[in-house]
Amino acid sequence: MLFVCYCFCAILFAQIGAVPKQNFYPFGRHHGDHSLPPNDDQSSDEFQLLDSIHFYGKAYRSVYINENGMISFDTDFNSYRTGELIDFGHPLIAIFYADVDISGPHGGHVYYRTSQDPELLKTSSDLIRNKFHWDASDYEAKSLLIVTWDRVGSYQRHNDRYQK
Repeated sequence: MLFVCYCFCAILFAQIGAVPKQNFYPFGRHHGDHSLPPNDDQSSDEFQLLDSIHFYGKAYRSVYINENGMISFDTDFNSYRTGELIDFGHPLIAIFYADVDISGPHGGHVYYRTSQDPELLKTSSDLIRNKFHWDASDYEAKSLLIVTWDRVGSYQRHNDRYQK
């Protein structure tokens, strides 16, 4: 089974180019997303996937969504750590690794869900087929894990957004 991890990293940094929000996959509670509560340094409970993810030779049926921009497989990460990501000792995808704080009324949100919406599957399949350099012409997404760090702020500076 071929698994392609396509991280649609739509992170809006003020200092560099940005992906417009209209290019994000739909997100938020009105799309059925789960969200992390407004606290600092946390991960979701173990989140079951619709299909397994094959990552470095191992199949995973669940993930943990971390406030600080990671998706981890074997364990949750409840704090921000400096240093090399290899030092974490567990498989993870560091999509948006930063010291994020979503506590308080202006802290932003971390949303996540799985989806088998036919339109989103087609969009994802088309992106994979058109953006990768190997022959992915027969690639068809079966399910999606959609995680969005929306308007999150840096630790102790909630109004100093990583995203605008």
